[in-house]
Amino acid sequence: MSPILDLVTIGERFRTVYALPPAAAASVASLLSVCDVSSLEDGEVLFTEREQGFTAYFLLSGKIGVSRRDAVGYVLDISTLSAPTLLGHMSLVDDSPRSATCTAIGPCVVAAMDRARFQALVAADGPRGSVLRRLLIAAMSEQLAGANGRILALIDPPPDFPADDETTEHGIEEAAHVLDGWKG
Repeated sequence: MSPILDLVTIGERFRTVYALPPAAAASVASLLSVCDVSSLEDGEVLFTEREQGFTAYFLLSGKIGVSRRDAVGYVLDISTLSAPTLLGHMSLVDDSPRSATCTAIGPCVVAAMDRARFQALVAADGPRGSVLRRLLIAAMSEQLAGANGRILALIDPPPDFPADDETTEHGIEEAAHVLDGWKG
């Protein structure tokens, strides 16, 4: 059963978080109205690392934990995403497999957009296409800024930063996670 949502309020939250112009809130609400909305329970997996991605998601409420396995199979918690945010879009942008596993932390509500609709809207004229492109650019810019910040910390750490092999290895690992597209 799909939850009942106030898409206008959610559109305004996306507009605020992604610094979109005031008129964009209605366009975000319109964009979300063509998505399939569903609820996730605590611990429910939204998608799994390495699987092919066919859907982009808008996290409307709740939190999603992002994790991935390292080279020896240990699960690493990368970050926690809070609503509102866009996730899972890179698989649709570059046809790559999922770079991480996303799991609900507590109850969540997501709006899902399949590949065909996503590609059609990215190419479309009009408010829905425009706001989707703006959201994509904002989300990717945020990911890049996070990656740049982590790389800068590795290259030029603050004076009180402990410089030992473990910390350096951890920092490189963290930067690699950011470069994979996950904000921390």
